[in-house]
Amino acid sequence: MHLILSEILFLSIYSHEYGAAKLDSFLTAVDKQHHNALDFACDAGNVNVMEYLLRKGCNIDRKDHQHRTCLFWAVYNDRLDAVRFLILCGAEPHHSDRHGVTALQLAKNLGNMEICTLITGLVPIPPALNI
Repeated sequence: MHLILSEILFLSIYSHEYGAAKLDSFLTAVDKQHHNALDFACDAGNVNVMEYLLRKGCNIDRKDHQHRTCLFWAVYNDRLDAVRFLILCGAEPHHSDRHGVTALQLAKNLGNMEICTLITGLVPIPPALNI
């Protein structure tokens, strides 16, 4: 994971040498589980890299092979600042993964009431999802 974040920073600093095509292909690349650079940045809680990737056009609500978004990974890894940042940037907290679990439900299942409070405080919860 650190290698990917380092490469993002390297490309951002030296992108004029590589050209836009190299940077664009890196931003859209995915691994075998369909995780992209934004997923890894959210997993690590690196808000600066997350902001950079979103400014460069990464889709905040793109889903991996389990239908999980980057918000899911930020919640799963207890990245409070990353969760706050994603919600404020418009991440959809009501998306559910393949098993029907939303980011809010995941936070509750993990016992992270601080993230639950953050999500419910920033985003109105539809009655069907009220837990």
